[in-house]
Amino acid sequence: MLALAVQPALADRRPLEGERGEFLTGFNQGWFKEDFSSQWLDGVYDQVEARRILDLTRDAGGRVLRVWLFEGTQPRALLRAEDGRFSGVDAGFLRNLESFLRDARDRGIQVYPTFFSPGMMRHEKHPESRRRWLEFYRLQGGMAESFRDHVLPPVLRLLGSDELRSAVFALDLANEIDDGENQGLFENGWHGVNRWICRLRSWIQERAPSIQVTASIGWPWVPFYSRAAADVLLDPNPHPSCVDFFDLHLYNNSGRIPNCERIRKLIRRGKKPVLLGEFGQFSKRYDDRLQAKVTEAFLENARSCGLSGALAWRLSDIRPGHNPEARYSYEAFGRTRPAYEVMRRYSSGN
Repeated sequence: MLALAVQPALADRRPLEGERGEFLTGFNQGWFKEDFSSQWLDGVYDQVEARRILDLTRDAGGRVLRVWLFEGTQPRALLRAEDGRFSGVDAGFLRNLESFLRDARDRGIQVYPTFFSPGMMRHEKHPESRRRWLEFYRLQGGMAESFRDHVLPPVLRLLGSDELRSAVFALDLANEIDDGENQGLFENGWHGVNRWICRLRSWIQERAPSIQVTASIGWPWVPFYSRAAADVLLDPNPHPSCVDFFDLHLYNNSGRIPNCERIRKLIRRGKKPVLLGEFGQFSKRYDDRLQAKVTEAFLENARSCGLSGALAWRLSDIRPGHNPEARYSYEAFGRTRPAYEVMRRYSSGN
């Protein structure tokens, strides 16, 4: 059993690693098939496909599978009152997520749920929706409190239950939250980001203290616009007092971990683990050889730099025809790719 599934006092939590200090491996799936923002709903959720994804994870030696819960700006699982505040969670969402957690537990897989994707706000054109999300991220207008009162209780009753908490790895509040900071979604830059993370984490720990919480970073570096994620981490951001571990996302064609020695020192000094929560190639080519090379390098470098594990993006993208996103996937166009075997060999050698 992984340390994150245990319910210790907060001050006594162990590092993000297995009982014998294993380097954790696994995958991201994000969403199943093409069901972005609706995958958990009745009539959409495909248990056969979900089980197949879990089996693919297990067969490659993966211990962790990261998935998204409320992706996009219009997550259909979140119910709204007339004033736009959150009023609850779709019942089918809860049933299907519970079924998925049971299936994961039975296969020895831990699920790593991610709540939100603030980067998608750049695509939100509806003024009222945008205003409400800004209130949510800026802790204004009662939006965050409505999430605390009406969404967190049923979700955390599930994730933190005695029966299923062994199937829960941790909780990522927001995918690549530095993208939200770049867009100005939070007040006062990283001060506002950390305030939001700390507030939500405190609410979660009140109800489910067994669940470790983070907010991942990894928005691609754009010169003169945004900073590289590894540099953001070293500030350090998110602030260590607001997260239980850091989740760093990296994409390049070398598998290099920037600032390796400095990250190793940060881990030793602050005793906060770092997980490589997403990794993959930067090139837009669909190239089996490149993907396999990058995968092997990221796994080796993450371990040598003191990181606690690495989760590849993306396990399976089975859409037919022209699909540029398939270059990232470890199963695509009806077959597993050589990089999947790299993950299997590396995981079996842990």
